[in-house]
Amino acid sequence: MKRPGRLHYKASRPLFVSALVALALAVVNYYLFFDVLAPGLGNSGSVKASLGPAFVFPVLLLAVIQVSYAAGVLHLVTRSFYPDRHDFLKALFVGSVLVLMYSIYYTLVPNWGPYTFLTGPLRDVPAIQYVVLGVWTAVVIAATALLIRRVYGFKKGDIRWRVLLLLTGGIFLIVLAFAEG
Repeated sequence: MKRPGRLHYKASRPLFVSALVALALAVVNYYLFFDVLAPGLGNSGSVKASLGPAFVFPVLLLAVIQVSYAAGVLHLVTRSFYPDRHDFLKALFVGSVLVLMYSIYYTLVPNWGPYTFLTGPLRDVPAIQYVVLGVWTAVVIAATALLIRRVYGFKKGDIRWRVLLLLTGGIFLIVLAFAEG
């Protein structure tokens, strides 16, 4: 069976397994530290408390959608600007690592996670949470940009850091939007 022309990838079992491990770790991290609050539910509106162990299914869906969009955007951009370097499996790996790093927000600041950026001004949030989230956001974007550069094999001069950071920041905003919205 022939693969579709737009979804090229080179088979790499270690890269595929690494992407699955990163996704699984993100799901576990979300399951342990993330919650959805829905007014009107019992248990103070906690979807996690209401669903119990079944909460793994919405968390899995959230993580898969985040990875899919991050990988899809990265694949489309690399396919458009670097036709010789497009590989969906590489984009899937980078997207999985990005979502894993994003999920760590809920470990660093379990009460709010990245929601602090939106709800913090309305509540009495300690300034240290903003510092932690700001630093971690910079780390996530820089680390993902470096990962893209390494995984795709870009050499010095192939791609400018500003472009790479902008691309990574845009992908990160997509992931952020899926959890915030």
